[in-house]
Amino acid sequence: MTGITPAFANNDAPAHISDLSGSNFRSGATVKLHKTGQTDLDATSVTVVSPARITCDLDITGAATGSWDVTVTNDDASHATLATPSTSSTRRRCWPA
Repeated sequence: MTGITPAFANNDAPAHISDLSGSNFRSGATVKLHKTGQTDLDATSVTVVSPARITCDLDITGAATGSWDVTVTNDDASHATLATPSTSSTRRRCWPA
């Protein structure tokens, strides 16, 4: 995976991901956010627009702030993770780029 738009979101409402970019995305792919010590957040309304783009929604309301990894798993179990850099931000944001 190469990027996510928006690059961050506040955790006071669900977020719409308008462009999760990469390659080899397949119909039936799933998306989740992962942060050590937290429950994974599964995306809803996942749409594989093309092999290079996914859109989805993530309910990050009340999620822990800071960096979250984004993982896409295809229907054949292949997967890719966009690891986000560590941050000490106290803002109400998730997955800052």
